[in-house]
Amino acid sequence: MTGGVYLIGIVGLLLLVLVHEAGHFFAARAVGMKPTKFYLGFPPAAIRRRRNGIEYGIGVIPLGGYVKIPGMFRPAERDAQRYFAPLETTHPEMAPLVDDIRSALRILDERALLPGLDALERQLAALPPSSVTSLAANGIEELREGTSASAYWRQATWRRIVAIAAGPFANVLAAVVLLTAVNVIGLPVALSMAVAKVQPGSPAAKGGLLEGDVIRQLAGKEVTTAEQAHDIIQASKGRGVSVVVARRGALIPVGTITPRKVDGEYLLGLQWSIAYRKDSVPRALQRATGQSLDVSRQIVTGLPRLVHPQERKQVSSVVGIVHQSGEALRAGTRYYLSILALISISLGILNLLPFLPLDGGHIVVALVERVRGRSLRRELVERFSVIGFALVGLMMYIGVTNDVQRYF
Repeated sequence: MTGGVYLIGIVGLLLLVLVHEAGHFFAARAVGMKPTKFYLGFPPAAIRRRRNGIEYGIGVIPLGGYVKIPGMFRPAERDAQRYFAPLETTHPEMAPLVDDIRSALRILDERALLPGLDALERQLAALPPSSVTSLAANGIEELREGTSASAYWRQATWRRIVAIAAGPFANVLAAVVLLTAVNVIGLPVALSMAVAKVQPGSPAAKGGLLEGDVIRQLAGKEVTTAEQAHDIIQASKGRGVSVVVARRGALIPVGTITPRKVDGEYLLGLQWSIAYRKDSVPRALQRATGQSLDVSRQIVTGLPRLVHPQERKQVSSVVGIVHQSGEALRAGTRYYLSILALISISLGILNLLPFLPLDGGHIVVALVERVRGRSLRRELVERFSVIGFALVGLMMYIGVTNDVQRYF
């Protein structure tokens, strides 16, 4: 059963990635671009099918997703080096043609590039098939697509931003749909501040709380909802909280109870009497939209706090995400859908960080090129990418380290 629960957690995460990539894919097509590949996971392909000029597939690397929009960056001289240098080594007679292609890329003259590619392709056809000729043929195709009229870097700035921003937007939209379902299914709410159960050995039990007690005051403040009680207990940071209850018609000061920290939360060890609040679809949609905006705001405002060691302990890797999804699924469908919604929003917001290869980095590049009136040189783009790769690598390292400490 445990394996099945975690498998469902993995499937849920992959579906969220699919939603993200689908946002890019359909938005790109809507604004006139021509994606050539749409994968769940990363290539090489385990399964693939071509339809209407687009290759659909499942990659053998089951992390993330992949949509190929040709010409994400303007082709550069180093592309010729990558694709054709082995060909020059094994077939020196091809060097003059490769030099023509390299020169055209150096001066950014796409009109001179295409005849060079055509000539090289004709010469390749006469050579016996090999990994070197296959790489060169792939390079010819990539450079043609990368300089075509539908290439991403040639598009108007607004088209580029729409295609890129659609991925994070799709994740937030998916979260709204998931939370709408949760609100329709029903969320647990406290019927009153009556204590339904006191866990044996908990701070509440040691402090003298009894089942049937009705909490009236915590830390000197009147409380009427479970949310208020939760906020006061968390604000205590583990310090003692004075408790006043109604018991048999009389107000009784129970004394000071010190919350216990469990999985990052401060708890007294009691359960409230609860019921499930079920919304109509319109009301559930309205509530889900507000919840998604609140979570998005919390994620954005919480990012700067990651510089503090205590806050960094909240970061999780894929291992932690799958584990939390599995635990939520054990608790019930509504909790699993809620966790998926939170993950979806996080995926969308974090992808908007302004660093390549994240979506936010592509938006920054598009805006900078709009201001400059011309494309950035590949060298600058790659240097900019180093920051993003370092940031993503650091977050992955922190997340994996945290998860190892938590679960292993």
